[in-house]
Amino acid sequence: MILHIVHTLDQPLKAHRLLFSSDTTLQLIFFDGEEAFVNWSEEDSLYGSRHLAHTWNRKKFLTTDEEISQCGHMSDMTSEIDRMEAMILLDLLGTKNPNFYSHFSDTHSLYSRIVRIEQKLNKLNLMESKTQYFHNTKSWFGGIEDDHIPFLNKGVPILHVIPTRFPT
Repeated sequence: MILHIVHTLDQPLKAHRLLFSSDTTLQLIFFDGEEAFVNWSEEDSLYGSRHLAHTWNRKKFLTTDEEISQCGHMSDMTSEIDRMEAMILLDLLGTKNPNFYSHFSDTHSLYSRIVRIEQKLNKLNLMESKTQYFHNTKSWFGGIEDDHIPFLNKGVPILHVIPTRFPT
């Protein structure tokens, strides 16, 4: 389903980039290695996301011709992590009647857009059921240890889409 959505959004996203001269892209990342081998800890968990956050934090580059001509030091460069506007982590999706809440204040406006989109789709009868899954209630509990943590620790804003009350 996610790949279908990306395929559907491909042309509108390309048009948006051209129309607004935007450098923003959509990247899909599928993490593996979340579970601990022995006991869950900072070192024994989140293997894939920790590796990528570390790699992207170290990957430095220049962003404009002006920066290239003026740059003399590695400290003048930016990292892949610094270029991330937000990380949207989709996790534990697919169960019946999930409930989603906003978990981080710095991405609440982004989350609120999802709420409005769902409301509009319901109003236009474009949803299979009129159930509201995305609630505009704030739940600033972002303490779930999940693949967003290595990115959060490096300053990336997080939108964590995970059902409240984990599926069983």
